[in-house]
Amino acid sequence: MQPRSLLALIAVTWGVAGLLGPHLAHAGELPNEVWVVQSLVTGFLLFVWCKAHARAHAIELPTGAALLVGFVAPIGVPYYALRGYGLGAGLRLIGKAIGMLVACEAIYVACYVASAWLAG
Repeated sequence: MQPRSLLALIAVTWGVAGLLGPHLAHAGELPNEVWVVQSLVTGFLLFVWCKAHARAHAIELPTGAALLVGFVAPIGVPYYALRGYGLGAGLRLIGKAIGMLVACEAIYVACYVASAWLAG
């Protein structure tokens, strides 16, 4: 799969979690069932994204980077970016990752609010 397709799947995962969130018995409380599934799916997709991104850009994947990205993204993404791309390009990739996180949070909140509003 292409790296951008994987990022789109991550965004869809966050949107679906937002749509389902208000309809739980413990809506708004973390951790809940949707949060656990969303975390596992996002972690897996980040792991696959890391491998696909390195392959698409023809770089050697730094040792353990895919696992770190999948399990502990706040540490793994900077590690992958800086070790794989150097300082300049690595910082740009980290900035893009932060933008993706903000976009996913916005998608989640928009879907959560819309779903709660439609449910009454």
